Amino acid sequence: MIARITSFAKKENQIVDWLNIVGVYDIGYLENLKGLISDVGREELDRLLRQLEILLRKYPEALNEENILKRSRALIEYVKDRNLTLNNCYSYINGQKGEIYEDTKIGEVNRSIYGIRVFHNLTLGGDDIVITGYDSTTSGNIWQKNQLNLRLVKDKLVYVNMLHANIYRTVFYSADCLEHIRPNILTKHL
Repeated sequence: MIARITSFAKKENQIVDWLNIVGVYDIGYLENLKGLISDVGREELDRLLRQLEILLRKYPEALNEENILKRSRALIEYVKDRNLTLNNCYSYINGQKGEIYEDTKIGEVNRSIYGIRVFHNLTLGGDDIVITGYDSTTSGNIWQKNQLNLRLVKDKLVYVNMLHANIYRTVFYSADCLEHIRPNILTKHL
């Protein structure tokens, strides 16, 4: 994990058309959490939470108020200077050369890259933590995106929602479903 501001706009541009061609599912209620979707949700949630754990191991003070405000200001300046949108920019990056793994299901070698944005949210009275992961083939084509949205309120992390998207489907998980899948976030670090 590196404390470096990065834009993932090029990655987002690759997946902008997915919502036009894939099914969109909203897993907003526990009774809808079934079979494969819950397994995929658990696996992706664990991968994203692992990135938060890596961040907190390397930067134990990353979620203290002073650091969040400092990183938020730096992110705003970065976005303004480069005429970018905040949604595509992250305060921390992991796997900049791509964590390499082999997908045993399709026999393809893939790369994963993660960004974490920690941002002070004046409107909602807390700090937003967005963890986004992109999986791509070795040729650089994005085939999957996962994003976990958390909120830090009074030293307590809570789920907001999670997105799992690929060329075949986009699934949104509510806070209730995430709490059901993995009730404990990384409270030991707070």
